[in-house]
Amino acid sequence: MRNRSLFAALLTLLLSAVAAADGRDNRELLRDALAWSPEYTQPLVMEDGAPVAFFRDLNGDGETDVILLTVLHEEGVPRSLPGLRATSRLFRPADPIPLFVVETYFAGDEGIHTVDLGRWPALGTIEFLELTGSGGLPVALAVETRRAAGDQNTLLIYSGHGRIRTLQLQETQRERYHLADITGDGVLDVVVATRAPEAGRGYETFLELLELGDGAYHSSASFPVVRDLRSFLDQAASHMIAGRWDELASLVADGGGAGGLSRAGVLAAAFRGVPGEEESEAAAFDHAETGRGLAAVMLPVILESPFPFPYADTRFSLLFRVETEDGAAWLYSATVGMAANPFAAPRFAFLTTDNPQQ
Repeated sequence: MRNRSLFAALLTLLLSAVAAADGRDNRELLRDALAWSPEYTQPLVMEDGAPVAFFRDLNGDGETDVILLTVLHEEGVPRSLPGLRATSRLFRPADPIPLFVVETYFAGDEGIHTVDLGRWPALGTIEFLELTGSGGLPVALAVETRRAAGDQNTLLIYSGHGRIRTLQLQETQRERYHLADITGDGVLDVVVATRAPEAGRGYETFLELLELGDGAYHSSASFPVVRDLRSFLDQAASHMIAGRWDELASLVADGGGAGGLSRAGVLAAAFRGVPGEEESEAAAFDHAETGRGLAAVMLPVILESPFPFPYADTRFSLLFRVETEDGAAWLYSATVGMAANPFAAPRFAFLTTDNPQQ
């Protein structure tokens, strides 16, 4: 998985005889799981031939459960986990393509739960995600499957009572995802970013927030980055031309360091003068004090999202030109930041030179 969070931790493959909560060791639990594994699958194995297995209480009953990573039993399909992780498999179309299956055995059950991941040339990372800061349920096993055109990360969410929910996330040229606590409630959120062309207007990036509830992830908010950013910049330009300096200052993030500044200080810190080709000194953004009205504000044309991935809590810089009513022209730079939680207002803000985020 390319995206990491404070909650994500790589799980060690536990195959040693460690005592389980119910007194049985992991080898005995593994034997039970393999006994219920369907005949049409075969477990993936490590270099020493040991099955790939994970041991954890997955339903909250205090007993250790088992997860097996398997493939459909077909001629020519490899079973070696190290071999299936080889990047070279993405570029060998003649190789058989395995159908991956995750099998979960809840201790004491007379059966096994299977989740079909589909056919993929190779495997990526396999991780357990702690979805809450408490370290208890729900948790998720994240299995990354790979092909040359892009990857998929399937989250198998275990929330108790034997339920397994799945969430499929794509990592392609069109779609990406990010795992982080966006809302600040101590629960891992998912942000899905989708890039799509807009006729005559470049590319739009849609951000969607998925929040955990009732053992599954549900869409709770979304917005178009480019459209909303254009609106934000147009609003700033409108305030400048109309001389609404208080309203313009309200679009500047406090950032702690700017809290004690006057309105003039905030604007000067947010909009920094840039010397022209024939000028040695930059002009201060002091139009509110001098009373020079602005006749035009020329902002860059935004054709696609200028924010770097993962978008939330990132920033970019731009140059813009203003013309005063007396014919003078000035060049300024500004930094626009996206909020750590852009799904709540305010979504964007100008950052000052004193802002610790810069």
